[in-house]
Formats: sequence, structure tokens, C-alpha cells
Amino acid sequence: MTRNNTLACCGLDPAIEKIPMELRREGSDEDAVRRFLEIVIDLTAPHICCYKAQKAFFDIFPGGHELLRYAIHYVHDRHPELPVFVDAKIGDVGNTMDVYLRNIFGELDTDGVVVNPYLGDDVMRPFESLPEKAAIVTVKTSNPDAAIVQNIILQDGRPLWKYILELTANRWNGAGNMVPVIGSTADIDLGDVRQIISDETPVLFAGYGVQGGTTKHLQQLLDSERRGVFVNSSRGILYPYDVQDPQWRDAILQAVKALQNTLNVERSHSKFLLLLGVSGVGKTTIIRELRKLDSRFIYISPFMTRELRSGETDKVPITREQMNEMEQQGKLLVVNELYGVRYATPREPIERAFAGEQLPLLDWPIDRLHVMQQAFPGKLFTVYVEPPDRETLRRRLADGRDPGNKRMDAAMTELATLAQGTYDDVINHRMVSSEGEAASVAKAIYHEYLRAMEF
Repeated sequence: MTRNNTLACCGLDPAIEKIPMELRREGSDEDAVRRFLEIVIDLTAPHICCYKAQKAFFDIFPGGHELLRYAIHYVHDRHPELPVFVDAKIGDVGNTMDVYLRNIFGELDTDGVVVNPYLGDDVMRPFESLPEKAAIVTVKTSNPDAAIVQNIILQDGRPLWKYILELTANRWNGAGNMVPVIGSTADIDLGDVRQIISDETPVLFAGYGVQGGTTKHLQQLLDSERRGVFVNSSRGILYPYDVQDPQWRDAILQAVKALQNTLNVERSHSKFLLLLGVSGVGKTTIIRELRKLDSRFIYISPFMTRELRSGETDKVPITREQMNEMEQQGKLLVVNELYGVRYATPREPIERAFAGEQLPLLDWPIDRLHVMQQAFPGKLFTVYVEPPDRETLRRRLADGRDPGNKRMDAAMTELATLAQGTYDDVINHRMVSSEGEAASVAKAIYHEYLRAMEF
């Protein structure tokens, strides 16, 4: 499950009432589901690492078994690099377990199955002779009511779920094919989970999205290659539209891409370096020096609705119409108007930088910092660059860039607010930039930035 540079898993939970009306107008419900799954699979395949088919959603149809078999074979035929797991939560005595596995692995030809380990060795032992098939073990699940069982404290002080995790890792994993399920809604130390299991053991991170789970502490579950987790989303990917919406395909594609990008941001080592400070303080020069220090820095060029000035290469000119369209499509983080020009920050190059383990870098207004905090929680490193004194700043701005002293007035207001401590809780580091010291300032910022990432 290392395909497509993604940790995203697409759940296949076909609910007929949520399938677009255009697919339901002709043929049977099963025909509509079949066409829907084909489209979903082809749209999502480039952006996920696996599929998880919830068997109950297939069993509701008279021909549900054949429908599930068709979906699995469709993935294997069209996208053979992607495994398909069946979520049936099977678990029974030996002879019944054998029948389950003959059906799941023989008839359906799936790559793994979700199992209930609470019948012990009878459920888990057969997987020792099936090294190519995964047992996805319900250890700490995402449903809130599971706590009444899974959180029971044993005599030695361990919760029951942790005991099951240790059995999964140490007793049942002889073939190296165990995959514990850990709920993203669970209030537990995910670092403990990764310490118990081996670096080679992947984890299914369940309950993300509609069920209320988040990826806030996902990094603690990653293996040494910053993989080893797949995050399942079913409803969030399959149904981000109204059933009458003719653009439902685009909605699905945008949803799976958004999940892929979100997870890549979360698993990246990188932090987004934001340089804060008033106009004229020298942020552009410092950025240039930072990029000399480390080739991984990538400047996130803002879009703007004016032509480039002579020698200006760090911005992207677009029309107001183009900016409006991108804003409506959710491709821009923020649109701001300053001195009659609209500026906007694109989301995609930031996510692309994180996915490639580059170091995104941008100068940013401190009064809009909340936008970045909401978009990239826990992934920012903010540095406020201050002028050595007011007169130096006034001299820098007296170069024709500030007709009417608008920039200087705005700078004085911001610096006065800064002096009152208003922004102290959102600034990670502060620097004073004196004349001719851009290189040394950049080195000092770079040192603190690397410390913040614990490289």
C-alpha cells in the first residue's frame, strides 16, 4: 500500500438513495450501483492506496454477492496495483471460519478481510497459512459505544483494546499480515500503538471525516518511512454532492484529491515558514537568502490582478475573472484587496510542496494569520521581522512605492499593536533586520526553523 504517494483509502459503501439520479433512471438498482462503482473506482484510483468494501451495503441487494465480486474484480482488472479489502468483521469457530475464508478469498478473491478477534485463535490462526492475505483486526474502533467493551481495564492495568493489539502484534502476526484497526476518534496515545507493533505493520485509521475523526495526531502512527497508515473515507469521498447535481463526478474527484492532499500535509516533516512584518522591512531579501541556504525552500507565489513590475518575478498576474472563478472553486486560501489590487494565495502549490517534502515559504500579513492557522493547523512556523527603528523604515519606503504614506501609516499601526503584545501568542520567533544583515538574519531564522521541525 505505497502507491500514488497517498495514505487515502476509499470506502465502497454503495447506498442506492445517495447515487446520482442520472444513473438510476434506467435499469435496476443493481445496474445503477455497478455503473456508479465503475466511475468511482476509475476517478479515485490515481489518488488512493487501497479500497475497503463494506459488505453490508452489497448484501442488501438480491444479487449483492455477485455485485461485490464484480467490484473487486473491476479493481483488480483495471487497477491491479491497488488491493481491495472486504469489511465483514468475520469471526467464528474453526469450521465456520474456514467457510468464511473460502468465500472471501476464493470466491470473491479479495486481498484482505476485517475480522473480529474476540473468538481468539480460531479466528486468527488460519491467517498464518495465508501470508498474501491481510487480516484487518478490529482493535480500537471508531464507534463511540465501543468503549464499554474495549476500554475495560484488565487486572494488570491495561485496557482490553491494548491487550488485543499486543496479541495481534506478537501472537498472531507470524505471517506478517496483521493490520490493526485504530479509530481516529479514539482518545488514546497513538505513539503507544506504533511502539507496540512493528515498523512493517500497517494500520487502518478508521472513522475519519463524517464520523468525526481527525488526523491531528496521525504522525505518531507513521512508520520510519512516514507511511504505514491508510485512512479510510467512505461517505466523504462517495457522496459530496446532491443526487440531482450533474457535476457529481467532479465533486468526487475533488473530494478524493482533497483527502490525499490533507494526509500528505499531515505526514510531511515540513512546516510552512511564514515571514510576518510590515512593508519595507526586507522580507523579500530575507526570502532570497533563505532559498540560498536550503534548496528545499519553495516560495509560494501569490496571484494578483495587476501586471508584473520591472524585475518582479515572485508573483503571478491573473485577471479578476480568473481569480473570481478560482475563488468559487475553493482553490484559493484567501483573497485580499490592497491599494486597488486583489491578491490571493493558491492552496495547491502549498500541498504539493508538503507532499514532496519541500519547505513552503511565504511572506504573509499578520492580521490574516488565522486563515493559515485554520488551513494548516500545527504546520506553521511564524517569524516576525521588525525594522531596527522607525526612521530606517520611513527611509526604505520613501522610494516611490508609498504615495500618500499609506504603507507607512499601516506599518505604524501594526508595530504599535505588536508592541502591546497583541500578537505574542501567534509568533514563534522574532528578528530585527538591520541594514546589510539580511544574510545573517536568514541564517538565524533558518536555525530556529530547523529546530522547530526537529530535523
